[in-house]
Amino acid sequence: MIERIKSFFYKLILKERSPDKLARSFCSALYISFSPWIGLQYPLVFALSWLFALNTAVVFATTSVLSNPLTYIPLCTLDYCVGYWLLHSMLGLDVTAMNPVWMERFNTYLQHTLGMGNVSVWAFVVGGNVIGITLALVFYPIALFAFKKLSRKKRR
Repeated sequence: MIERIKSFFYKLILKERSPDKLARSFCSALYISFSPWIGLQYPLVFALSWLFALNTAVVFATTSVLSNPLTYIPLCTLDYCVGYWLLHSMLGLDVTAMNPVWMERFNTYLQHTLGMGNVSVWAFVVGGNVIGITLALVFYPIALFAFKKLSRKKRR
């Protein structure tokens, strides 16, 4: 199965001529995968691909591999923990006090069903965006180097 995925991505990469476009596409998929916009990830794939002239197939495939039913709960948990740490621990803000009104019902539901409450929507939003943007910026030079190397290998 892993070999099939590797083969698929290798074929996808070899079809694109621009290593820069591939790196931008990959890093955009990183941001989308960690973004807190639940339910909007795939519309974001097509919107960002069109807006920034990215390789839609690479963005879609990478997003699907990184953000899927097996990885969704760990990604959301990481988003929340980082956002909570930034807003509550670093900035000293009461993140639950800033929640919109509808979050009170959600927190009541969580308290009754799971025994946990006081979840902050802002911690999730801030954490997801910070992680997504940071990973995209950090991995861009790495991805660009790797795709340039693959491009040179392809030309030979």
